[in-house]
Amino acid sequence: MLPRMEMFKEAAFCRRLVALNHSFVPAGGSAPTKPVVANIWHEAIAGRTASEMATSMLAFLTNDALPEADKIPIWLDNCSYQNKNYLLFQAMQAAVENGDVPFNEVEFRYFVVGHSFMAAESYHSRIEAEFKKMEVVLNFRDFSAACRSADKNCVTNSLRYHQFLAFPDDRSSSLIGKSSTTISQICTAKFSQGFPRIMIKDMWRGLWKASQFLKRNADLVPLSALDQLREAPRGIGKRKKKDIQKTLLPLFLNFRYGERKQNFWNEIPTTTHSPDLAVTDDEDPSFVE
Repeated sequence: MLPRMEMFKEAAFCRRLVALNHSFVPAGGSAPTKPVVANIWHEAIAGRTASEMATSMLAFLTNDALPEADKIPIWLDNCSYQNKNYLLFQAMQAAVENGDVPFNEVEFRYFVVGHSFMAAESYHSRIEAEFKKMEVVLNFRDFSAACRSADKNCVTNSLRYHQFLAFPDDRSSSLIGKSSTTISQICTAKFSQGFPRIMIKDMWRGLWKASQFLKRNADLVPLSALDQLREAPRGIGKRKKKDIQKTLLPLFLNFRYGERKQNFWNEIPTTTHSPDLAVTDDEDPSFVE
């Protein structure tokens, strides 16, 4: 959370800004030569709903830093709102089918829960080390610099509110109910151009099975036809911004360029309807100020 000022107890008791880093870290023997792509934003720009995480996934797949290939495998954890949900599956199926990503096939491979080490964990620990080198992280620009410095091949992609798309969710409850495999049992999912269904496995050594979870009238629209998820930045609560300005901004003057970095906080947008991501998520309206 920002600002990060561990030497001051005031920072520990003040609600701060949630910064998000949806990072894609290469694994395997060739990893040192491949780019780390870090999609970053903060809660005043956007949240972390399924549509926002799907937008970030597609921003990764269309990043110019990726090498050219026909197929790309992506290893993921089993986080439902981020990596394993029907909205994301529909978004991926549409993007591959419509040629919105430069791959003919995208495969999601899910780690075994509790038995896997993700390369992203190593990258995030290096970001933590960068934070400690910096001593303080006063604004989002400092956060971006730490993410970029944590890996020599890192490409940071700072997402703006207008880039987040409103993806349709045309899942069919009846089709899902009839399926012999629940979404939590899926260990790998494959999206292929020219094939109308996603292919799934529920066991690593099992056979591929075609999965149909969409309604008959579902439309796999291209990205260019989707609406923006937000017409303006998401914003943070007015009280939260005021607390940061009153409690933490005076402490910035103890550091180089601290006064200049106050500008980020004075200009941050506010709202009366977005939940505080420090205590909940975008789906829970009970935490709206």
